[in-house]
Amino acid sequence: MKIYRFIEAQELEEEVEEVPLTVQQVEDAFQRAYNIHREYLLNYDIKSWQQWVRETDAYHLAITLDSERTLYDKYWSHLPEGMMPLDVVEAYKANRLSTTPLEPYRYPKREEYEPLGVTPEKSPWMWKLPGESGEKDIKGIYETAIQRILKSNREEVEQARKDLFLLYYTDLELADKLGVSKAELNKKIRSMSGTNKGARDLQNRLNAGVPVEHMWSGIYNSAYLSDVEILPEDVDQFVKEVNPIDEENYMSSGRSLRTSLVSTFMAINTSIKYDDLTIEIGDPNLSNDPNSAKNRDIRGKYFSQDKKIIIKQTYGTTLPHEVGHYLDYKFGEEFGFSGALSSTTGIYNRERLLQRFPKEKVDWGEKYLGFVKDLSERSDIWSEYTQSFVEVFARFVAEFVSWTKHQAAAGRRENEFNDRFTEVDFSRFVYLLQEKSYLDRKYGLGN
Repeated sequence: MKIYRFIEAQELEEEVEEVPLTVQQVEDAFQRAYNIHREYLLNYDIKSWQQWVRETDAYHLAITLDSERTLYDKYWSHLPEGMMPLDVVEAYKANRLSTTPLEPYRYPKREEYEPLGVTPEKSPWMWKLPGESGEKDIKGIYETAIQRILKSNREEVEQARKDLFLLYYTDLELADKLGVSKAELNKKIRSMSGTNKGARDLQNRLNAGVPVEHMWSGIYNSAYLSDVEILPEDVDQFVKEVNPIDEENYMSSGRSLRTSLVSTFMAINTSIKYDDLTIEIGDPNLSNDPNSAKNRDIRGKYFSQDKKIIIKQTYGTTLPHEVGHYLDYKFGEEFGFSGALSSTTGIYNRERLLQRFPKEKVDWGEKYLGFVKDLSERSDIWSEYTQSFVEVFARFVAEFVSWTKHQAAAGRRENEFNDRFTEVDFSRFVYLLQEKSYLDRKYGLGN
């Protein structure tokens, strides 16, 4: 018996060391699982996650925890080999988990950007602004745009400034074509944006040490676009196609929607290309039964196979959410996955990916997954839908666009869910976008 007791104590000590989760994390998992199964548990008069844990044995708790994909992505996929949710629940019930809070995430110091030299052929944003002769007179646009606005030239200069603004984000080599430095062109663009000092200081901090072509200019863009008429042909520069169900309304009175389309892309900024994306504007009730309650209130939907977003005209704020889905799937596709990158937590095999992609790009993918996982710590956990990493990231992108506009004094910050995303989260996303811009230019999207 004494030998048995010694072995049992030794095994218990090893088990404590092996469980890599804290009390706070496991209680978070319980709360998330309870919210997913709330309606079922309420039938048994279980009114809180604490009551559920208290009145249910470890085996049945573990079965429920183990059945949830969102919890697998967040916690169970990171457990040591051979460890199961049952081991975690038993350790929790036996008070064997650490109560020390986790250290908050600190984004690592960014590496210095090395000069890249020649642009790879597969660089993703070599766009051209079409005109009557295939390309607009960019030097003429520039010379007009930098003039002082007078009563006699206001319309002409404002049009030129809008053209220059769009050119700046659709032609990476614009400065060279104009014969000016990238720093000088960037300065001109900033001076036209009309942002306040606080917004300028924030954007400058986020761009510290970043080459001009990889800087994030979402705040400047949002400030400028808030007072500019966006025409259908302006939208056409960004996407593959726009298919409005009510074409007459879109062409004439759809100004707010067109502005929402362009301002979303230019708030995210950093050289992401959307020329494979189709936007359909109309009613996205897509079930066989158009009266289905499940589909009646859908405001937008992204179809990854077709790279298509369908949104209702009356819900312009839905677009950034769906663009978030588009980006998530786009990033996943670049690593050879068929789904969204945020959903690859359990299958993101570093060693396998290093056989196909440069280490820096594989590192970026891991940073992205860590970022989304951290976002989920501050996300709405009311239901299975709101907990999904794919939905967390899409909601974050929508709030990021809203935050960017708010910083530019071009709109209020909106959030329809109980997410608690922070300034640190928004800054980390900017860093990820800047780094991806740099890596895409260094290696091309096909490598």
